[in-house]
Amino acid sequence: MNIKCPKCGKEAYLKNYGRATGTVVGAAAGVASTTAGAAAGGKAGAIVGSFFGPAGTGIGAAAGTILGALGAAFGGGCAGHKVGELIDQDVIRKYHCPSCDHTFDL
Repeated sequence: MNIKCPKCGKEAYLKNYGRATGTVVGAAAGVASTTAGAAAGGKAGAIVGSFFGPAGTGIGAAAGTILGALGAAFGGGCAGHKVGELIDQDVIRKYHCPSCDHTFDL
């Protein structure tokens, strides 16, 4: 749906306050909850790394822990992004016109 600026009539765009905030909060929540993901990733990495001896076990556990934490942060960020996008569209509804720099609500 194209929204027109009430001041100049050109196309205006949704300001992404909720989406940006939701992404940051979701990623932070994902990082905060990485204990389970990091532990599972570390365990899987240690199992795979054990095929390469004691050093492989340690390196595999470290890599698995990092990948588990990154996966949880990514998942949280994606979920927060979508929730924030819905809030922008249905609750905040603040638009910006790049042509005349007018900001308005619907």
